[in-house]
Amino acid sequence: MPTSNLRRTVAGVVAAGMIATAGAGSALAKEPTAAILRAAAEMTAAYDLPAGLLLAVAETESDFDPACRTGKCVGLMQIHSSYAAEYARAAGLDTWDLYDPADSLRIAASMLDDYMRRYEGDIHFALMCYNLGEYGALRKLAEGVESTGYSRKVIGRIERWADYGLPEPPQAAEPEPAEPEPAEQPPAVFAAVWDRIKEVLFA
Repeated sequence: MPTSNLRRTVAGVVAAGMIATAGAGSALAKEPTAAILRAAAEMTAAYDLPAGLLLAVAETESDFDPACRTGKCVGLMQIHSSYAAEYARAAGLDTWDLYDPADSLRIAASMLDDYMRRYEGDIHFALMCYNLGEYGALRKLAEGVESTGYSRKVIGRIERWADYGLPEPPQAAEPEPAEPEPAEQPPAVFAAVWDRIKEVLFA
């Protein structure tokens, strides 16, 4: 077999193996753990964020992998290490671990809340800031870009996660059955008269 054909064959076998491996991996559903669901629900409520937003970002950023690292972006929510401290402190954390899903979600919620409040609730722009950094997002906006593939992808996933991990709505308490009212007792005067009648009649 000529060398070039051999190389192509080897390359094809390697590629097939990679595709098979990728296919096997993608067949495994990526689902957030119960701890991630709980923390996401708590932070969604604490910051009054749209339901499902944090989980949609987590899926897009790391596929729910708390150990994920891409350059300087770390953890479940891929927090950039250069601005982690600012938003961690804003979230009330004195110490934090970007590989801890609860810390990662708290910091991400603080960031998204800040962007949403400062930019009038524009979720596309908040996500652009999260993904590109605020200055990068402002540059895009100056170019007339009001949404990106990233912001559209996250928003497209929000509805799927909107009900995950949220606390059950409080159930109305069942009213306790009313106790039957005691039968009215005859007045003491009537009882005394009745006793006197019985004495007269049956003496």
